[in-house]
Amino acid sequence: YLIQENYIVEYYKEAYKKINKEWGNKEIIYTKDGLDSSYVYLYKQKGEIKKNVKNGKWDERRYLEEYNKSVWLDGKYINGLKDG
Repeated sequence: YLIQENYIVEYYKEAYKKINKEWGNKEIIYTKDGLDSSYVYLYKQKGEIKKNVKNGKWDERRYLEEYNKSVWLDGKYINGLKDG
């Protein structure tokens, strides 16, 4: 992690890379009848890395303590900082 403009910024080893990876355990998404139930990864990242930080549009699924489950986050990043 880096500290930039008083924010913690995630830092990646790759300087320039498009990332589309899934890892971690899966959780099951149940439907009422159980027929369309499916699995989703608890952690997923999709976006672009420039100068070792997030840049452009990012979609992420990660665990948030306040909800006690994994949730989808999306946003636009400029030099690692979320815009908006």
